[in-house]
Amino acid sequence: YPLVFDGSGEIRPEFPNLKALQADSTTYTHAYSAANYTDYAVPSMLAGISDVAEQGPDRMQEVRANIGIVPSLASEYSVVMESPLYRFECDTSDCASVGAPADGNFASRMLGFAADTVAIAGRTALARPFSDAFPSLDGKWRDFWSGGDEFGDNAEGNSVGKAIAGLRLAEATAPTAPIFAFWHTIRTHAPWNVDREGKEIYPSRLPIVDDAHMVGSNKAGTYSTPELQSIERRLYANSAIDFDRQLGQLVAELKAIGRYDNTIIVVTADHGAGITVEADRRIGDTLEQRWTEVAHVPLMVKDPNQTEPATVVAPRSTGQIARTVLNAAGATAPANLAVSPDLSKDLPKGPVFATVGGGIMTPWVYQGAPEPDPWRQQDLTPVNSDYPFAIGIDDSLLGTSVPGGWVPVETDSIDAIPGESTQQLVVITRVPGTCDPAITTGLVSSGGVVTGSVLWQSANSNAPDRGWAIVPKAESYQFWCTSG
Repeated sequence: YPLVFDGSGEIRPEFPNLKALQADSTTYTHAYSAANYTDYAVPSMLAGISDVAEQGPDRMQEVRANIGIVPSLASEYSVVMESPLYRFECDTSDCASVGAPADGNFASRMLGFAADTVAIAGRTALARPFSDAFPSLDGKWRDFWSGGDEFGDNAEGNSVGKAIAGLRLAEATAPTAPIFAFWHTIRTHAPWNVDREGKEIYPSRLPIVDDAHMVGSNKAGTYSTPELQSIERRLYANSAIDFDRQLGQLVAELKAIGRYDNTIIVVTADHGAGITVEADRRIGDTLEQRWTEVAHVPLMVKDPNQTEPATVVAPRSTGQIARTVLNAAGATAPANLAVSPDLSKDLPKGPVFATVGGGIMTPWVYQGAPEPDPWRQQDLTPVNSDYPFAIGIDDSLLGTSVPGGWVPVETDSIDAIPGESTQQLVVITRVPGTCDPAITTGLVSSGGVVTGSVLWQSANSNAPDRGWAIVPKAESYQFWCTSG
């Protein structure tokens, strides 16, 4: 939430398409996720669950293996789903389902959800040794059979084209039928690895730090200096800006086909992330950070034919979205779902955010504590767009010769990580004792001209001689530290 919204509940200027949508929408300034992991948060959203811990582990395993309210809509609505959560047939434009259950495509479109649902059910519902025949689900939210981690081996951040293709197919096949579309993008999910144009700076699996994939982090995914936190925040902002670009394409498509005005549009997130020093990013270093950056999520709803903005400051849960969508669609919730009240109503005990670990769901009940803005303007919009990751150095040095008082760093290794962007990630290991370990910022130059900063991990980190830099691409890079 605090990445895209300022303290007054307005979308920040860095996100023009969200800003435009806010003018036609109701903004819920205090909306909170149901859980801190995608494979709990998204299924809970679809099933209308506002307190996952209250459901218990057995029920949540069932929830994670189905798609909530979607089947109750499929009899009347063409269904378009683009998501990395399960291996749907929605990986191509063939994902669009059309017509009622009598339609010949009904069985095949539901079958598209079956492959991974079977994997989940087999692993969670069968006793050993039978369950051992099914793949492990730990940390996997897509392609359970493939052996990939996170969202699998082939999850795509720039997925709006597939969602639009599904809409177009549904429109062409049944022009008069209403459409239910679910676009679940991972562009804003860690790792954040793109520039402001959505071009990849480094691969989603960073081939430097074993078992970690976050720039500037150690193996545990935490950051040992404020400058390393800053470089990660700038990458996070880039991902959100690229999501905004993709959202603009989707809204333009809805307007082009004449469906924007009478469509309910819900924009939200499964959970947030903290840029942490000690704890997991999905937990937060402090209770304040947990609520501010992890639990607090954006939520805007454009109702059909809404043309004026509105604001709701009362606390809400993402588990209330399902009932809101059902009401707008004139549909009834499936009998097996106890769906939370819609967004117009207060929850009996307020939002409950669950942190999940080792299969244990720990509930945290919203208390209304202050949530200070953790974002600095230079991390949202860098001072010099030509050198967007120059951090902790005098900006007047950029584009000039390396000044006196700086000495070359003796290095053990320099790894320039390949990517599509004009910005280059370079990971450096210096010879121990080359620089003062208490000074964690140095210069990067190419051709004798300063192009950015190298950010060293702190002296008490797991790798005090590792440095990180994102600089304009060049044939070679030199690194400098102060002479004393």
